[in-house]
Amino acid sequence: HWAGRQFGTIKLQLRGCHTTALCKKLLLLHGDEFDKEVNFGRFHAWLGDNLYDFLLFLNRWSNRVRRALGGRYFSLAAFIKSKVPGAQQAIARYRDAAVAKAKRSGFDGVVCGHIHHPEISLQDGIIYCNDGDWIDNCTALIEQQDGSLTLYHWTDQSHTLAAMPMAVLQEEQPAQSKVA
Repeated sequence: HWAGRQFGTIKLQLRGCHTTALCKKLLLLHGDEFDKEVNFGRFHAWLGDNLYDFLLFLNRWSNRVRRALGGRYFSLAAFIKSKVPGAQQAIARYRDAAVAKAKRSGFDGVVCGHIHHPEISLQDGIIYCNDGDWIDNCTALIEQQDGSLTLYHWTDQSHTLAAMPMAVLQEEQPAQSKVA
């Protein structure tokens, strides 16, 4: 396990906290602790891990061929996940578990990964950010200087995949009462 190790000034931790420019407190974690809410058992977890590794292998080779033929990057794993109803249910259960953890712990949001499904959303008043991964989806989560959060997709045709605008993230300011 890498937690607790240090590389220069970078210390690896299982959990962390980040406060955004808009003073939103975000829980940072990998997300594997939510496996029990998502998986149906050890066999399904093993099967899912191995199938995903196989899809990454196929994806690597198919994209080499696509690139040689002038085609663009295509995520086979993301395509399969979008078509399998059980995968969508597992993603929803994972999101629910992460949001519930952030809410119980008093955070405004959660930033996680683990399931490699990039997403930014607002659920039950909690900001949910899954940064996806750099291997298959080529995604990264970026906090802009104005405090907005952006999910960036990096391929031959880089673009913003999703964003949580500053207006959504800003806390409502209480109305100023005037005393006469």
